[in-house]
Amino acid sequence: MEENFREFLERLRDAGEMIDLKQAIDIRHIATLVDQSPKALFFHNVIGYDMPVVSGIIRSRERAIMSMGCKEYSEIEFKLQKAIDKPVAPKMVASSPTREMVATGEDVDLFKIPIPMSSIFDGGPMITAGVVICKDEEFGWNSGIYRFIVKEKALTGIDIVTHLH
Repeated sequence: MEENFREFLERLRDAGEMIDLKQAIDIRHIATLVDQSPKALFFHNVIGYDMPVVSGIIRSRERAIMSMGCKEYSEIEFKLQKAIDKPVAPKMVASSPTREMVATGEDVDLFKIPIPMSSIFDGGPMITAGVVICKDEEFGWNSGIYRFIVKEKALTGIDIVTHLH
């Protein structure tokens, strides 16, 4: 199944798995609201930001199954293994929705992106599932999912636990 992110969100809506919140929401309340909701939440009006926030999209078994285009939870492992065994080569395109907003150089400002804090123990806004793909001269390619703290408008810190990765 090929679908883009917007189509996936629409599928969640159609299945009753997402709630659209149109009222103004303070970004400091997003993590708590997501924790309390059995559904994914789409925040259309985050105070101080020009873009919406969606969260909790794979936070349930049902939504995880939907996100993978599967019918049963047990299918996910097989689908992932198939992707590892027979990876699809990347396809270069001239344009895509991911290029709707591009900032470079002095225009980069992470503070314009509504990045919430997930916990009272976070030292600032945290990107909680940032994907890193890197190549080491000696060991080759590696990828991982890490937390990033936004430190400055164009600077993050990364939480790398070396014994785990």
